[in-house]
Amino acid sequence: MADQTLAKFVNELRILTMLRLEGQATRADIARRLKLTPATITRLIASLAERGLVRDAQEAPRAGIAREPGRPGVSVALNSEGTYFLGVEIGVGSLRLALIDLCTDAVNTAEFRVSKTISPQEAVKSIADHLALLENDIRFRGKIRGLGVTVPGLVNSAGHIVHLPILGWRDVNLLALIKGAIDLPAFVENNANAAAFGAVYTEHGIAGDCTIYFKLGTGCGGAAIVNGR
Repeated sequence: MADQTLAKFVNELRILTMLRLEGQATRADIARRLKLTPATITRLIASLAERGLVRDAQEAPRAGIAREPGRPGVSVALNSEGTYFLGVEIGVGSLRLALIDLCTDAVNTAEFRVSKTISPQEAVKSIADHLALLENDIRFRGKIRGLGVTVPGLVNSAGHIVHLPILGWRDVNLLALIKGAIDLPAFVENNANAAAFGAVYTEHGIAGDCTIYFKLGTGCGGAAIVNGR
């Protein structure tokens, strides 16, 4: 059962990734591209549609090619309004927030001036307050599925801030603070690392075996993505 659940998750992710990178496609096209049976694709698409992640879309006519008689083809597309994710950048004297949809488009942004000596607890409260405002908006209510927070400092894989000298934070379990205040899957990452992955994720053409990213701001940072890591 665990293997079946994992296979379902992986194949759903492959479908969503294909639709995000290549645009809408018919079920038959998806089955061929992913080398899965049509019956499997039908079940997976039905599950994704039930959760509001994909939708049926009339297949766009191709330039210079007359449509064959009969029932028009029906393609599957991402439902951009089906789910949202909140990204937060904690900076020096500022808190930047962006809500993105399933197609990675920013649908709501905000920036707040905060104390340059803001505490981790104060930062988390500000994030929770803004999230509550978004949840009161009928467009986003019940559809925000995850939270990503970045900081300009050293963060380990468990979301624990080892050292953030520019804000005076040291040995702070920021992820634990977030989980104590916000009931969403959450991640904490160094801002340069997150920006590097964001660039590769949204601008697929720049991805290669090794991608180097530099971030210049109040300080400077960088990240190297090698073979997707």
